[in-house]
Amino acid sequence: MMRGSYIRIGTKGVTTRYHTIDVRQLKKVGYFSYPDDYVSFSYGDKHQTISITWTECNFGGFRPWFMCPARNCYKRSAILYLSNIFACRSCCNLAYPIENELHEWRYIIKSRKIRERLGWGPGAYIPKPVEAYKPKGMHWRTYDRLIMKYCNIQHRGMAPMIRQMRAEAL
Repeated sequence: MMRGSYIRIGTKGVTTRYHTIDVRQLKKVGYFSYPDDYVSFSYGDKHQTISITWTECNFGGFRPWFMCPARNCYKRSAILYLSNIFACRSCCNLAYPIENELHEWRYIIKSRKIRERLGWGPGAYIPKPVEAYKPKGMHWRTYDRLIMKYCNIQHRGMAPMIRQMRAEAL
């Protein structure tokens, strides 16, 4: 059985490997409040001031956003990543972990998540109707939709692997 992550060679850095600051968490703990327009950070021997902008929410209140300070980007971002300075994901040239996965492995990851949600064990085995049960509290419509989605993902994910095995066998 193959284990681990299967990533493409020569890909972008991954967001999970960088220190972050999240404007939503800072607001929640009371680090700042409306109408503050900047926040300052010190890390190591560096000091950085980051602008904050506010957008009005549909049901009242205001939502904070960092303004990316890197290279005159000034995009609104909820999360900034620390490379040399705090900057947005695009300025740091970062990708989410799933973006670096091989295309074929994305299907396997999706099917594992559905299996977990349905309460099935690991593997590609689909339980018989007698063995498969709807998790308590899940609507039948949701259960049926997840079963159909799982079968569709398994079919799309396994087809390239089966073609590759057939080609190697010839």
